[in-house]
Amino acid sequence: SGTIPADTGKLSQLTWLYLYNNRLSGTVPAQLGDISGLSELDMSDNQLAYPRSSEERDEYNRAMRICRGAGSATCLGVPPDGCSAFADVKLSVTDPNKCVLCDDQTAGLVLVGVCILIGIVALAAFVCFIVRHPAALKRWVSTAAILINHAQTASILASMRLDWPRSLLA
Repeated sequence: SGTIPADTGKLSQLTWLYLYNNRLSGTVPAQLGDISGLSELDMSDNQLAYPRSSEERDEYNRAMRICRGAGSATCLGVPPDGCSAFADVKLSVTDPNKCVLCDDQTAGLVLVGVCILIGIVALAAFVCFIVRHPAALKRWVSTAAILINHAQTASILASMRLDWPRSLLA
């Protein structure tokens, strides 16, 4: 545990630096980018602070210059490999060279819970309706089967990515 010392950048003959799973916190010091002979850096599975301000981002970019370009070090736990070196961030889907902050997932869980509750209420209402009107069951089941069949057909057609023939487009 602890932080990455800035003096690590003075270790110019260092070729491998394995900081894997050490419960490190704090920021990545810019001096880390001064280790020109580094061939492998593993910072994965730590609790480092991902840079949020422009100053922190500049310092982080100076530190990670050893991971970019031809002949650069293999860097694990940092983009584009992943974001496991940092706490509370995940690799961005839209830009694999940066991490994004994981928002609180409470709203998503509440939405899923509400949808499940609505589904249960709808099922209970359907069962009550069928108990009172058993003759309608056959019609409802056949209607539901037709709607499900149509939905499956539409999803199959959509997944085929069909295009109009060129002769019609011209």
